[in-house]
Amino acid sequence: MTWVTVHWRGDYATDDVAVQWRRSVGAARQQDDAELRLHRHTPLLAVIPPSGGAVVTIAGRRRSWRGITDVPSLHDDGTVSVRVYAVERWLDLRQIPVRVTWYGVTAGAAVRHALRITLGGLAEAPVLPGTVVEAAPILTAVEFSGQSLLSLLIDLHERTGQEWYLDEAGRLHWLASVGRYRPFILTDAGGALDVRTRDQLPDVAREVGEVQAGVPWEYQDLRVPGTWPRREQLS
Repeated sequence: MTWVTVHWRGDYATDDVAVQWRRSVGAARQQDDAELRLHRHTPLLAVIPPSGGAVVTIAGRRRSWRGITDVPSLHDDGTVSVRVYAVERWLDLRQIPVRVTWYGVTAGAAVRHALRITLGGLAEAPVLPGTVVEAAPILTAVEFSGQSLLSLLIDLHERTGQEWYLDEAGRLHWLASVGRYRPFILTDAGGALDVRTRDQLPDVAREVGEVQAGVPWEYQDLRVPGTWPRREQLS
């Protein structure tokens, strides 16, 4: 038996119920789903909507697990079973409601817009927009074709190497790595020399210009310090 709390539109209830874990293979990675076995007198049934969509928090020894309910199922013995999807899998069930192509945008801008139009109309959702970082590269095109939020996140990750994660509060964050290792020697005089070429640090930092589909784009290379920008044309 495990302590379970259900939230739905400002109401909540807590009870000690039986939880059965199920493992499923999602689009991103292997995930756990849960099934609640409820007796007819549990206060949870007063909160769980018949159409599903309630937020469930299952207590654990080290951290809590959050998910969203499916439609409850009534059994002949009077008990009710409720399937609870992992929040990550829930992202795979939420489809972007528009079909449009965005040109010349960063992955972060595409993620922010997708979260706004997909989750903005929900009164209560287990996933909320968190920190969304916009960084290079600028993508030639990002297509919204009715795919799921999870599919979009995976596609943008594969194209840019940028990453997303869900924190314990259910906030989705999109982050970009902005640093990389460089074998510099820092001297007492405040200079910075490359170990191999002995070039000054200003000579290895740059501002990048790219030509994509005949359109020039210029942006700062965020992987190196931007104190001494240079221009370098890449085609």
